[in-house]
Amino acid sequence: MRYLALFIASFLFATLKSQNLQSSAWVLTPASIDAASLSSPYTAGEILPSPLNLQINEELSVNNVSNQVKWCIYAQLANTSTGSGTLEVSIGYNSPPVCIDPTKTNYTLEITSTASPFISGKGTLNKAVVSYAITGTALPQALSEQYQITYTIQTGSCPTL
Repeated sequence: MRYLALFIASFLFATLKSQNLQSSAWVLTPASIDAASLSSPYTAGEILPSPLNLQINEELSVNNVSNQVKWCIYAQLANTSTGSGTLEVSIGYNSPPVCIDPTKTNYTLEITSTASPFISGKGTLNKAVVSYAITGTALPQALSEQYQITYTIQTGSCPTL
């Protein structure tokens, strides 16, 4: 059995005065890759399913912000990413709904090298759970892919979807 070697690092930058964007990531179970993982299990030449859930979750929090302050969290791939697939980040629908603006939040976002609006909200965000999946990858390339994600936060709502 082989394991998908995936490295996700999150970097956080903030432009809000006295605010705090926090992140914590964990791997629930390593995403194992073997013949049973293929679209047609145990069939030579088959591809990996798309999207492939990476079994990685992360919590994003915005603290020390007035309940009236609107903000937007942007996500982008860092230049050091070596993956050939497309990385997707999704916010869980069970995340704290009080401060998230559903009309300006991308619940599933393809992360690119350009900062894209991800979560729009107002006030404190307490542990919104995000997860990761990958599309468009194949073996053996997937075994050595690395992704680094930069999250930034800015004052003001995200653009309307």
